[in-house]
Amino acid sequence: EFGYKVSKNKRIKLGYSQRQLAELCGMNYAQLAKIELATNSVSIGVLERICKPLGLQIELSDKAD
Repeated sequence: EFGYKVSKNKRIKLGYSQRQLAELCGMNYAQLAKIELATNSVSIGVLERICKPLGLQIELSDKAD
């Protein structure tokens, strides 16, 4: 699970409404709302679009490490 709470908390900390962040991400408000509520799955591409304006970075690691 992508840190849905992380993205929501970061969005609020930066002072963005869902509509503002959705516009920055190039998606509609309803899609972002569903992602934040964890009712929609999210692709890595969409995740990147959300992270960029929030100043977040995606990092992958090998679970065996």
